[in-house]
Amino acid sequence: MHLWFHDTRLGQIPISTGRSPAFLRTLQSAFDRISDLSININTIHIIGPEVASRPLSSLETLDVSAHQRHSVWPLLNSPVTTGKTDIATSLGAHCLKRLTVSCCLDSVDWTLSIYANLRMISLSDLRVPPGVLPALLASLRSLRFLETLQLIHLSELESDIAQELESEIPVVVRSCKELYLEGEKGFIMSFLNILRLPSPALVRTRVRFMTSATPRSSEAFFAQLSRASYVIDDDKPSPDVAWASFHHHRASSANPIKLLTPVQIVRDTWTMRLSHKAPSPKPTRLLGTDYDRELQVLWSNDLRGGYNDHAFLDDCTAAFTSVASAARTIRELRFAARTHYAPISPLFLRHCFSSWTSVERIYAEGTIAAHCLVSALEAVPRGMEPLFPRLNELILIDAHFEQDGLGAKGALGAQLLGMLAERRDAGFALKTLRLSDVEALRRETMWWNLISDMVSVIPLHA
Repeated sequence: MHLWFHDTRLGQIPISTGRSPAFLRTLQSAFDRISDLSININTIHIIGPEVASRPLSSLETLDVSAHQRHSVWPLLNSPVTTGKTDIATSLGAHCLKRLTVSCCLDSVDWTLSIYANLRMISLSDLRVPPGVLPALLASLRSLRFLETLQLIHLSELESDIAQELESEIPVVVRSCKELYLEGEKGFIMSFLNILRLPSPALVRTRVRFMTSATPRSSEAFFAQLSRASYVIDDDKPSPDVAWASFHHHRASSANPIKLLTPVQIVRDTWTMRLSHKAPSPKPTRLLGTDYDRELQVLWSNDLRGGYNDHAFLDDCTAAFTSVASAARTIRELRFAARTHYAPISPLFLRHCFSSWTSVERIYAEGTIAAHCLVSALEAVPRGMEPLFPRLNELILIDAHFEQDGLGAKGALGAQLLGMLAERRDAGFALKTLRLSDVEALRRETMWWNLISDMVSVIPLHA
């Protein structure tokens, strides 16, 4: 049995053992001071009779799980009950503001007024009997103070539950400031088809391709996601996306079971953040803050099965194609620092960002991101537009001009000089180059003289 509580005077206290009456009396004496409680569902049934006369009247944060987190002695000799008594009612938690439930969602009776003041709900593993999710959705309509809603389910919904949700009418959660959804694409779209949030809300979606191996052939899903029909503006026109940021991370591991023929598994995660708020006129180092939409995509592949950079590009095309309509309004693009060259290559940027024709300002953080971007910006054959044809300001943060570029491209200074000259000759000249460390380029005297003749070089915060 596992139990943690936070006493307003003593702080966070673990309860892991204790059959003695003295220990139980100590616990009972603290019931009215417990404000935060992390507890196993079975433990609630065990201590239920004890709190009936001494309710947890100060409890504001409750975290309930069906998992046994530690192997410990039970507090009481009472058997575990199997009834579906509501968890908050069992604890007498009438001041509850934050609720986290994992694997035991059917132990919550959403029709009760005891949940009326919730400000945060976090639910994971939504394998529930029919009727539970409709009850949850019905309660969301009446939760006037709910600010944060998190729903996590790492597999597709059962067919009967998915059908149940299809018949639900939209639910407006007007007070919600943040929505987080994580799971398979079917699960995510089931809830985005129902939930309606005010436009200032932060909406974060973490899509895991587990039953379907990769994002390939998911154009319809990403297109529906990018339309943002889950946002309500009270008949006001939706503002355009002002800026976007993109980041990719790849992790790899060998299969430990097959030591003689290890299988190289790669786990790709890319994150795109969008903001409908106008960017600050002053450049910033904080590239990933103050956004209101986040899309994160995760999938795994076996390199020995033929998965390569071309396959990776195909996987990403679906998502980037779907945001083409929003991309046409984006004026600012941000690339966060990277630790590896592959698989985000200049070819990847040219292919996936080809429709982002309104971008005027680009950030690139770190030497790798700078090399990749500068190479992608090089002019294309005569008569064709280069990538980001309206680009006039390039901002490089913590880029080292003396370090080698991609392959035989040479130092960043030489690569940057070649790109600026090619775009100028093709009629797509840049106007401004902002650097977090102008002195680093000044020390490279040759590059400084040549580059500053073609573009205005100024400090980041000038």
